[in-house]
Amino acid sequence: MLTCALALTNASFNLFDVSSYAPGSLSVSFLLAGYLGMFLTVWISPIPDCVLVPVYGYLSAIGAFDPYATFLVCLAAAVLPIEYAAGRFAGRPLLLKALSYFRITERDIEVADRWLVNHGKFSIFTATFIPFFYSVACLAAGTLKMRAAPFLLMSTAGFALRYVFLE
Repeated sequence: MLTCALALTNASFNLFDVSSYAPGSLSVSFLLAGYLGMFLTVWISPIPDCVLVPVYGYLSAIGAFDPYATFLVCLAAAVLPIEYAAGRFAGRPLLLKALSYFRITERDIEVADRWLVNHGKFSIFTATFIPFFYSVACLAAGTLKMRAAPFLLMSTAGFALRYVFLE
């Protein structure tokens, strides 16, 4: 079932001819798109990376992919800060507008900004270990204008540690 779901995900990117699937082959959906398919699948697939990375690790163990390249591709896909950028460039004005209905002002958000300066690095690091929560933490970090360098450093460190165990 996982193979079918990933085959459909990879096919939606139009990277290859879907009719080329061999029925009953376990790893064909993973192999057809190669490292680009791996990157796109880990980056935007609805299947959590805690399921995908062990499968790619298994395929690396049997020789289908290079284990180090697999680790780096999965890490790059996980760290790519789409939610952070969305929060950074569009989130703050939308947040202020939405919270103005609840009489929350810019001064109240500054409290959250100060908390993020004090505890934000650790919260981003720990969020990498919780599937789906990382997206919310990234959006919040971008919206609250966390500096990009500490954000990327903590994200990379957390995902690297996590993916070492998953792969």
